[in-house]
Amino acid sequence: MTYFESMLQILWLCFTLLVQTEPLLFGLTLLAGVILAALCWWAATHYSRLFNLTFQITRLHQILCAGAALLTLIFCLLFVSLKFTKQIAQQAIDSWNHEITTDTRWQYRVGVKIYYLIKATGAENFAKYPPPTDVGVRFPANKPSSRHIMASVPANEALHLFQISNPYLSHVLSLPARMPEGTIINDVNQFFAQFPNGIYYMSRAINLAAMEIKSRLDPETPRAVTYARLILTACFFAAQAIPFVWIGFAAYRDLQVKV
Repeated sequence: MTYFESMLQILWLCFTLLVQTEPLLFGLTLLAGVILAALCWWAATHYSRLFNLTFQITRLHQILCAGAALLTLIFCLLFVSLKFTKQIAQQAIDSWNHEITTDTRWQYRVGVKIYYLIKATGAENFAKYPPPTDVGVRFPANKPSSRHIMASVPANEALHLFQISNPYLSHVLSLPARMPEGTIINDVNQFFAQFPNGIYYMSRAINLAAMEIKSRLDPETPRAVTYARLILTACFFAAQAIPFVWIGFAAYRDLQVKV
């Protein structure tokens, strides 16, 4: 999914949630948007009379004004819908987490990568661990370096998959390119200190990535919503500027010809 497609999807989901969960707010926003759009359309089609009483707007001018009015309505709805960004982001994270923990083929590919990375270090004895087969993947992880690989690879692969699937949300949440090393090392050390002979399951590493993503929701989402609303406001003024400038220039030229 591209960045633009991801952004449109999030905006659409926010709008859908507004309609489904707060129909009254949606109705009021729709009414306010229609009124604002109508006022902008009226102003754009009549303001030229302030300096040229005889100027008549053309069909093209009407189309431009109608387009700007429609965009105004859309911007109003999106402006309010953005309040659900955090909720939509939470749903996207939960969906990704469920998908990745039930995707056995993805887990197998990651397991194969772990196998060969640990083997490449030469720190472990692989005599009893044959190469991966369709049945599964087994590898030794007795050394600290092996345990770090066993945790960091699935955590980083999971984070990378989220960034590919949700490029816009990844940007909104300011996700790092890789998981913080300290987070992985601390978790591995804590686990094996508590369970010296335990098995560090891949789901635990995936949860590390999920926690890293979720930790960004509270600090990053409000700033992202404010930034998005500023962009919508700028787009609103830009959309209004097109018919106003075009009609104003045409009215001025018409006045110059008559003078």
